[in-house]
Amino acid sequence: MGDMFETAPVDATLAGIEAPSDNWPSMLAELVDVLRATFQRRGRSEAEAITEAQQAAMAIGEYLGGRQVYLPRGDRLRDWLRDRTIYLEYNGRNKALLAQRHGITERRVEQIAAEQRAIHIRRIQPELFPR
Repeated sequence: MGDMFETAPVDATLAGIEAPSDNWPSMLAELVDVLRATFQRRGRSEAEAITEAQQAAMAIGEYLGGRQVYLPRGDRLRDWLRDRTIYLEYNGRNKALLAQRHGITERRVEQIAAEQRAIHIRRIQPELFPR
């Protein structure tokens, strides 16, 4: 005689439960899993990684929720994140340091700062005469 708590696998459709038709539940699960694994690789415990992954997913959801979002990958993503880091660290006097740190020219640091500033301004100031 088996354990009274032993259960056979349940087919959810027999219980009247249908899988969500939207892709967001599985995408959200993937996002949390990727974040959790990233935090663990950086030395967080399993419990800390889960908590931080859920908090990060919540922040992303609160900001981007309901929008269609495109994220590049590979070199485009790495370059954009590098550019954003440069913009956030740039103070007008440290272009040589940033150029050396990121393996680019000082002129490119100036260009990146200008491009990122334009992105920032577009984000905070709506166009006066939209096209």
